Amino acid sequence: MAGFTKYPDITAAISAGQTLHSEFQKMNPGGGTAVNSWWRMWVAAGMPAAGAEPATTPGTSYTSAAGSINFPDRSSFNKYISSFEVCNGDSTNTRGTLMLYDRLVGVSVSATVGTVTVNSTALPRYTSGVGVEVWLEVTGAIANGDTFALSSYTSPIGASRAGPAFASGNNHFLNQIFQIPLQAGDTGVISVQNLAVTGTSQGTVNVVLLKPLLLMPFVFGTTNYQEFVLRMSAFPRLFDGASLGMYFYNGRDISDLTGRVEVVYG
Repeated sequence: MAGFTKYPDITAAISAGQTLHSEFQKMNPGGGTAVNSWWRMWVAAGMPAAGAEPATTPGTSYTSAAGSINFPDRSSFNKYISSFEVCNGDSTNTRGTLMLYDRLVGVSVSATVGTVTVNSTALPRYTSGVGVEVWLEVTGAIANGDTFALSSYTSPIGASRAGPAFASGNNHFLNQIFQIPLQAGDTGVISVQNLAVTGTSQGTVNVVLLKPLLLMPFVFGTTNYQEFVLRMSAFPRLFDGASLGMYFYNGRDISDLTGRVEVVYG
């Protein structure tokens, strides 16, 4: 059976050269100077090159997508992230958090007041919806004080659900991102049908369905490193077609990022 059941299996795979790696360098994507905010790196230039904005309803499904960090299939083997490294050149030592995620589906919509049709296409991976989150990426100006809610989405048990309203705060810069909450008790999302917008917004957003793979606290101006080989219970798996992107939370400003993802398969 593919995969690893004990630590020696992993070390044997590494010794046999069953590893992959990908370096990345993403530039500041621009958009604002809001502190204590989440930002996206999907459209940032660098390596890999900037990813494209998703299509309108029913959106874009991502499989080894251009603009993502992705790895080739390895036949019947399973792939796992063995280590992750990231740094940037900011010397202020401000702390932040970086999320590495698998980008599944994105839908570009006009965030006008009222009920916005999303009708997202089918998930290419994690098709049960368990662990899948919904985030909004700001692609055009949003008015301060606007609220958003998933007024209709499908939960992992196939039920039609509605989430609570979420106020995005006073900052609405290009490339800022916000996680949208689900109804209490839900463990994920299969698809999103409608987004409810209140306020005065005439902006645009991407509704993105993604699976978080790891969260990494780091200090700016230093090299930050995590390894997962010795922590098999937190050994992030990469499914074939995974399209990795990055979000990061910053106490100062949006920044350049450089790093490396290493993978072992077996």
